[in-house]
Amino acid sequence: MKTTLQINDVLLERFQEAVLREHGKLKGAQSEALEEAVKLWLAFKGVKRYFAIIDSKSAKIADLEHVKKNMINALRERKVQRAETLVFPLFDSFDREDLTGLLEAVQSVLGKPTSSDGSIEDLEHSGDWAVYSWRIREGEHGYSMKFVMRMSFNHVGYSRIWSREILNVRDIQEKLSEKDLSYEIKPSEPTYQPIQE
Repeated sequence: MKTTLQINDVLLERFQEAVLREHGKLKGAQSEALEEAVKLWLAFKGVKRYFAIIDSKSAKIADLEHVKKNMINALRERKVQRAETLVFPLFDSFDREDLTGLLEAVQSVLGKPTSSDGSIEDLEHSGDWAVYSWRIREGEHGYSMKFVMRMSFNHVGYSRIWSREILNVRDIQEKLSEKDLSYEIKPSEPTYQPIQE
């Protein structure tokens, strides 16, 4: 939808300078940045709840449904980063329903956690952290991943750790020739399988 807005010249100039610094261009990027600014304003005014998703490559503003979709897609497409991705509520805090919804989103892909330290219920009394982790094996190659999710009412963080359980000579040669091989190798028919303890 197109509309015409009037804005203070100095403010517009600062906005465009910031967009140019961030995106390297104005075309298309101004609309994206303006949408983020509107989301921030709506969150600040308490009209709609939005969350910041921050990882090592980008920062986005999204509603809770998009946060869940991002997590599910990152897991399914093997794009969970080693560095922790953080999710912060803007001008608000998570409630029990939010945290339960995020946990259920991960469980829809990975199943029940392999281990946990604390729980969402405990957070209401302790104000500390609830930490959930999953150990999963990917396909026939024998790669295993630990997916860890830390939760509090102030923010949620999640990351992954890859490891190789058995290495043969050929695997070692491949390992030496690739940068982030355990995350880059993709089986032809990828499936997540829980590791039996």
